[in-house]
Amino acid sequence: MNNFPGALFTKPTLFSVLSILGICIGIPFGIYELTLDGGQSLGGVLLLTGVLFLIVILAIDRGLVSKIKPLKLSLFELLFALVLLGFHQTNTKRAFVNLDDYKENYFILIYNKGDLMDSKVSFKFMFNKAIEPNKNYVVIPKYIKKEYDIGVSLPKSWNSSEMRPEYINGYKVEFYNSEKKVFSEKEINAIVKKLIDQIKP
Repeated sequence: MNNFPGALFTKPTLFSVLSILGICIGIPFGIYELTLDGGQSLGGVLLLTGVLFLIVILAIDRGLVSKIKPLKLSLFELLFALVLLGFHQTNTKRAFVNLDDYKENYFILIYNKGDLMDSKVSFKFMFNKAIEPNKNYVVIPKYIKKEYDIGVSLPKSWNSSEMRPEYINGYKVEFYNSEKKVFSEKEINAIVKKLIDQIKP
């Protein structure tokens, strides 16, 4: 037991360094969030649960480093982390629409049935994709809809926003608007129908 503190820091490895950092940061932040009101305190529970997980990882690492050289163990840990990351990415593939610098008060997302021209899709990170908007709309390809979770990064200039899912002319549509302009159901239908007519080949 007298050697316990020293055992944590001798023969450092990738997982031991990251675990100790995570534990040192997670404990104070987790305790602080537990003092918050309502649902915010749930963040503290999640953080402290993560700390317990890191303690288990650290204990396993310290046990293995007594039998395996630190550099070799770090390489194994890096490989293991990359495999887990790759597995996670293949099972949680995401496609993003970035509207950070968008200037208009509304934006339309249309899920393609196969008869519209798809918006351009490019590689983002690992297995994720970026979908480029066309002016004030984006057309989501059928394969993206089936295989990816769709995320929209709303404009920085919008202080608040509203998203209304619609089915218009047989298309699944998501209509986003800022707090600066409120659209009626009739206006949304007219805007989307006109857009669909314009972009059909």
